[in-house]
Amino acid sequence: MASALFAHVEPAGASEREARCLDDRLSASLIRLNPAGSRLTAVIAPTLGGQLVGLQVERGGLTRELLYRGMDFCPSPGFAGKAMVMWPATGRSFADDPAAGSSDPAGWWWQGRRWPMPIHGFAKEETWVLVSAPEKSDRASATIAMRDTPQTRALFPFSFRLFITYALRGNRLSVIHRVTNRSKEAMPFSIGNHITFALPLAGEGRASETRVSADGWQRLQLDSLGRPAGRVTSPPLLAMPLSVLGTERALPLLWSGFRRQPSVTLIQPDVGLIVVTQQSSRPKSDRIVAFNLWGNVDKGFFSPEPWYGRQNALADRGVVRLPPNQGFTWVFTADIRL
Repeated sequence: MASALFAHVEPAGASEREARCLDDRLSASLIRLNPAGSRLTAVIAPTLGGQLVGLQVERGGLTRELLYRGMDFCPSPGFAGKAMVMWPATGRSFADDPAAGSSDPAGWWWQGRRWPMPIHGFAKEETWVLVSAPEKSDRASATIAMRDTPQTRALFPFSFRLFITYALRGNRLSVIHRVTNRSKEAMPFSIGNHITFALPLAGEGRASETRVSADGWQRLQLDSLGRPAGRVTSPPLLAMPLSVLGTERALPLLWSGFRRQPSVTLIQPDVGLIVVTQQSSRPKSDRIVAFNLWGNVDKGFFSPEPWYGRQNALADRGVVRLPPNQGFTWVFTADIRL
């Protein structure tokens, strides 16, 4: 069923979206969402970790790519941008204490055995399959899926299903994640997305006007190795210049510190407001990071990193411990307010 539907998906169209280094095979696999009445176009790449690889907005007869390195598939050193899926881990996982002199501390322990785990998990490296998508040219949503394989079970010894539905309505992108545990024991994990927005570069004259707001007043303090080191109380970010975040330094905002539904607003004078909001089928907790703010103004990118997770969470069996045969839903949205 999935492969039959996949064959009917309209390619995204490299020329009209100004894609770079997009070969015919990858082009044919991309899924394009562009419903009637929306100024947005979203492009999803099932074969590239199921991620959102393009998010364009039409304004004044011009098309602007909102994602950092959106629709850019050229090999390049450094951060690849776009919007990688982070599962079953957010951040790094340490099986051993790096300060103790271990030459390879990465990974996690489960039932007396050490398991490898890449930073941000392995979903970003998997090939996903298309489950459903309307065949109209003004397609508004698509659902993709991945499941456990012998390769994933070498990292994460559980049977699971993970579905993501991407949906556009008006100028809102909704990304709905559904996890099902098919194992006979509780399954630990964190989940998140590395959606990353392009910023004006310093030489373009308006970089200093880009600001961020978030009313979360509790932060997770990290040690020098990026592991949780306790909570701190701090004032909310109210239209603060992005430079206050530092350069590629994580600023984790705890879910319990938000007065309302957790959200982060990126204020760009030449775009408007980009409001990223999230919710979960589980209650909020002071253990859970809702947003892991991270960026580099000089290089021109900022990621709010919506999470239901925490750095090194697998070391204490995850922030979610999903019982057998049960499901978990996590949703984030991006509203583009022109």
